[in-house]
Amino acid sequence: MPFRVLLFLFLSSPLLFSQTIPDSLYRQIKGGTDSVRLKALLQLSKTHSSIFHDSGLWYGKKALELATDLEDLKNQAWALNYIGSTFYYHGNYDSARKYHEEALDIRLIIGDKKGLGASYNNLGNIYDDEGNSSVALEYYQKAQRYFEEIGFLTGMAITYNSIGNLYYYRKEFVKALDYFKRSYAIHEKGGDTLGLIHTWNNMAIIYDDLNEKNKALDCYLRSLSMAEKSGYTDAILTCYSNLAQIYMNNGDYKVSEEYTRKALKANESYGDSTQLISLYTNFAILHRKKGNLDSAIYYCQLSQSIALRNKLRSSVAYNYQFMAEVLAKQGKFKAAYDMHKLFSLTNDTVLNEENSRQVSEMETRFETAKKDKEIIKKNAEIKKAEAESASNTLQRNALLGGLLVLLAFTIYIANSYIKKKRVHRIMAEQKHIIEEKQRDILDSIYYARKIQRSLLPNEHYMFQTLKRLKP
Repeated sequence: MPFRVLLFLFLSSPLLFSQTIPDSLYRQIKGGTDSVRLKALLQLSKTHSSIFHDSGLWYGKKALELATDLEDLKNQAWALNYIGSTFYYHGNYDSARKYHEEALDIRLIIGDKKGLGASYNNLGNIYDDEGNSSVALEYYQKAQRYFEEIGFLTGMAITYNSIGNLYYYRKEFVKALDYFKRSYAIHEKGGDTLGLIHTWNNMAIIYDDLNEKNKALDCYLRSLSMAEKSGYTDAILTCYSNLAQIYMNNGDYKVSEEYTRKALKANESYGDSTQLISLYTNFAILHRKKGNLDSAIYYCQLSQSIALRNKLRSSVAYNYQFMAEVLAKQGKFKAAYDMHKLFSLTNDTVLNEENSRQVSEMETRFETAKKDKEIIKKNAEIKKAEAESASNTLQRNALLGGLLVLLAFTIYIANSYIKKKRVHRIMAEQKHIIEEKQRDILDSIYYARKIQRSLLPNEHYMFQTLKRLKP
């Protein structure tokens, strides 16, 4: 089965549980500031989610409580994301969907594009696992658009991986291989070792199904080599399991058993985890092929005990059917019949739950669509209000600018008028002064003429005098 990757995307790099969890994380949740405690709780929820159901939920819910108290919406969404991922890894899809949708609602409100991409990818994984590939593909495409908008390459690579998984389950192997190669190209460019391990493994599965066994084996071994060098125990375990499967399909039961035992040993550090279900089932299938029917029943019962404890009904139904077939081969027909009845009852329950799930899914899709419409409407109203506010501001600024221009023009006119009036006054004063001076000059001239005339004889007298003087 291809790697199914859920997007965490919170801290700088994924810290797998196979690596040593720093003691400082546990110390930080007991002391330090609220923000430090919150970051540590989120990290611990993430690292426990795929292996330890109870502790993954406990840390996630503590983180959610603290983020709620701090009114930190972004980290509330991440806490919900990790809780949903914990439920997903342990087969509880209804609860996983509930928490991922709550995270999605918050992210839609705050506009967290990276978080939105994560939510849509994770919800897509749930729908894909449930067989609803059309909805899953729609969600993956939404995730891809958000990641492309912000240029988040890791998110794009993981979404390509998810779409590759979708086509794998639809048995469209060529398309699946194309998307795995796209994912690989991005991981290789970014030097993402864990991403490369995943995509080598996934391409190997495709080559195996395309009956290109040599290419498949080469990819598996590359994936395993890289995982062992990097110390990623989770990836190593999956590689062992897949190599066991390919050798078993090729009839090399000895090598298949070696890799299955290696996978079981690698899983010892996890305790009684749900990953053991598939390992024990693989061992049971291997022993049935080898004709060791008692061993096949033994390992199937080990798988069944964990499946029953975790209420994984699909696995429970499969194991009942497997044991019924093996018991029938042993000639234990009564026991085989009883086991088959248990299979039928469990399978009917699974089918009834599937029908209920489909109804619930339709309701969820309707409610989600309704919420999306409400959010779109609200965003449109906000944008309209912002546009109106911007328009009003523009009009107000234009009006204010016009008034300022008018005021400046008025001041200019008034100032010009005052200056002109001052010039006219000065000119009038100067004219008056000139007129006064002219009048003084004329008066002086008139006065001088008067004096002159008083000194000179009368013209008639002078004429008569001059006339008498002629010879």
